[in-house]
Amino acid sequence: MLVVREYSETGATTNGLESHWSIFKRGFYGTCHKMSQKHLDRYAQEFAGRHNTREFDTIDQMGIIARRMAGKRLRYKNLIADNGRSSGARD
Repeated sequence: MLVVREYSETGATTNGLESHWSIFKRGFYGTCHKMSQKHLDRYAQEFAGRHNTREFDTIDQMGIIARRMAGKRLRYKNLIADNGRSSGARD
C-alpha cells in the first residue's frame, strides 16, 4: 500500500486559505467595520502581511512593518484619487 504524506508541493493548502480568511474577517468585524471597493486591494495587502507574519512575536512583527514602511508614503491626494472604483460613500 502506497502512503503519500505530501499534501502540497507549494505549501498552499485549504487550511492556509481558511486561516487567511479568518484573519481577514476578524479584522473586518473587529477593526474596519466597512471596506470600500476602492481600497479593497490595500485591505487585502494589509491582511496578507498580517497572515504572513502571524508566527512572529509582536516586537518582531512591528519591526517587519517598520522596515516595509521605510521610504513609502501615501499622500492624501493619492488616497482620494479616482481609481475607477466606487468609494462606497453614500450620496
